[in-house]
Amino acid sequence: AQAFQQLARHFESAQHLQNETRTALTYPAFLIVAAGLVMALFVYWLIPKFTTMFTTMGIELPLITKIVIGISDAARKFWWLIFAVAAGSFYGLRAYLGTETGQWTRDRLLLSAPLFKTLFTYIQLAEFSRGLTTLLESGVPLLSGLEILETSATNKIYGQAIGTVKDDFRRFQLALQWTTQSSAQQDIDPVEGRMGEPSRIREDDTWMRALDGKIIRPDFPRRH
Repeated sequence: AQAFQQLARHFESAQHLQNETRTALTYPAFLIVAAGLVMALFVYWLIPKFTTMFTTMGIELPLITKIVIGISDAARKFWWLIFAVAAGSFYGLRAYLGTETGQWTRDRLLLSAPLFKTLFTYIQLAEFSRGLTTLLESGVPLLSGLEILETSATNKIYGQAIGTVKDDFRRFQLALQWTTQSSAQQDIDPVEGRMGEPSRIREDDTWMRALDGKIIRPDFPRRH
C-alpha cells in the first residue's frame, strides 16, 4: 500500500510539474497574441490612413513603404482568405500533433528551440529525477522503475533515451549474472581475472554512467 501511495504522489507531482510548465508558457503566448492584434490594427486601420495622407500630398514613397502599403491593401482585400488559411493551419497542426509522428516532431523541436531548450531539458531532468527517486524509495527494482519512467515520460525523446538505458542495464545484468556464474564455477575473480573469491561489480556506477550519457546528454535520436 505504501508503494502505491508513493507512486500516486509521483504521478501527482508530475502532473503538477506539467501544470507549472503550461503556466510559465502562458505569458509568452499572451505576448504573441497581443503582437498579432497590434499588427492587425496597423494593417487594417493605421496604414490606410497614412496611405490616404501620402496620396493627398503627392510625394514619392520609398520602396519599403510601398511594400508595406501593398501588404496592407492585400490583407484588407483578402481578409477572408487569411482567416481561412489560419483556421485550416490551426486545425491541421492540431491533427498532426495528435499523431505519433507529430508528437515526435514536437518533442524534438521543444528540445532544440533556442528559447525553450534549456527550460524543457530541466523539466525533463526534474521529472526523471523525482520519478526515479520515488520508485526506488518505494522498493521498485531499478529495471522496473526505468520501464515505468519510459512509458510515463512526457517527452518521447527522453522516453526513448530512458528505454535505451533500460535495455543497456538489462544486458549488463545478464552479462553480470553469466560472468558471476562462470567465475563461481571456475573460482576466478570476474574483474581481476585471478583465482579467488568473485568480486562484486558496482551496478550503481554502471547505470549512473549510462544515465549520464543517455538522459542528461541525449543525442536526440530519430525515430525509425
